[in-house]
Amino acid sequence: MVVNLSIKKAFAIFDTDNSGTITPDELVAILTRDTPAGKSLTKAQAEEIVHDFDSNGDGVLDLEEFSRCWAVIGAGASVDALENHSLYAGALNVPGVKPAIKQVFDAMDVSGDGVLDVDELETVISLYHGTAFNEDEFFGYWDVMGAHEDHVGTHHAEDHKSGDIELQEFGWYVADCAGLADYKDGNLDGMNDDAKKKKVLSTLGDIKAALDVVHERQKRNKHPLHLESGLRDKYQDTLKGHRMMVGKLFTSLDKDASGSLDFDELRDVLKGVVGRASFNENDFMKFFEAKSAGDVINKTEFGWYIAHLAAQTYNKPNDGVTALIEKFHDVRVTVQG
Repeated sequence: MVVNLSIKKAFAIFDTDNSGTITPDELVAILTRDTPAGKSLTKAQAEEIVHDFDSNGDGVLDLEEFSRCWAVIGAGASVDALENHSLYAGALNVPGVKPAIKQVFDAMDVSGDGVLDVDELETVISLYHGTAFNEDEFFGYWDVMGAHEDHVGTHHAEDHKSGDIELQEFGWYVADCAGLADYKDGNLDGMNDDAKKKKVLSTLGDIKAALDVVHERQKRNKHPLHLESGLRDKYQDTLKGHRMMVGKLFTSLDKDASGSLDFDELRDVLKGVVGRASFNENDFMKFFEAKSAGDVINKTEFGWYIAHLAAQTYNKPNDGVTALIEKFHDVRVTVQG
């Protein structure tokens, strides 16, 4: 197992007596301090971590064991991350489960940056559950590993969360959907590894089916918009707290339930929202200039345009999104009958 330099440095900090191993007392002394998220662990929680990661049962953590531990507790991770590790380790450590989860995770990671952002998650998770995607709820449950230098998004940066879902966090989500949270109350008693693996693979199959639907829809979108990261983050921040409403509006405009809008559908409603005299055809076409005749607009692109329009129209774009959505609904009823 390759251990990187940052983990070796962290190991040296915990190994206060330079013995080459970390005792429960050494780990507890540091883990019961405040975390970057402003929380601290109890002594009992810290001792449970040692037990969880002491794979050879010698009562201490060597460098390799600590490396696995640090993947959970490092870089500002919260108490929630430690609790999730305890809840789902039994399912995720079954042979063959983690590679299967990574395969679906990689398929969802369209940008290839090693994390899933809200745009990569929203439609897939919404289709899988059959309900509107609740951004705050989803990230509140699963974005608990802590903000990492390479991946600091816009959603929860203020409380040291990353704003993205990492592979381990996605694994916890999958295990939870599979009903494999181990609450130590006997709920998983009698379930062997094969049964756990079967549940995870079945859940992954359903998520992959939702992803396939998304990919099929995207085939119609021959020239998808690609925003530079700063602008994309700005739009995501503007849409924060409004994604469910934007999603419902998109669905109401999508008359043929194709998962996309054509330009005429959107243009006609927009003219009613901003007023025909005020509608700026050049601005509208410039925003979508990467597209060509016959292209469609997907839900993510529609959300970006709503954020763009709010920034153009209101001093406080985030507040303006609500007003725009109300106008859209009023006009839609008139235009679509």
